[in-house]
Amino acid sequence: MIGILIHVLYQAIIKILVEHPTTPGLKLIQERKFKEAISQFENAYQFYSRHKWIDQGRFVLLISSNVSFREMALVNIAFCYSQIGNGNKSKEYYQRILAEFPDSSFAEVSLNAIKAFEVNEK
Repeated sequence: MIGILIHVLYQAIIKILVEHPTTPGLKLIQERKFKEAISQFENAYQFYSRHKWIDQGRFVLLISSNVSFREMALVNIAFCYSQIGNGNKSKEYYQRILAEFPDSSFAEVSLNAIKAFEVNEK
């Protein structure tokens, strides 16, 4: 009985702290509503910036990803800008990601792809 209660409580905490800030944006991406998704991910980034302890406690929440929630919010914003054809804004966000998260493989790979595309366009 105590185990079930702990499990239910854990699931509620995960839903509130992890899923809630990003879920609306992810749903909008699935609906291909990229412009609308940007503001949702900006809200998620702000939420995680105000509550940095959530990222710092990912291992306690049993989230094994080494990518922070703030980084993923920015990656999603950059992705959305690329999908609406705003390459400059997308590039700007990937550069911001590298400034905040120097080890970001998402940003590094994406910027390399953008650079390769820019070279091929010339």
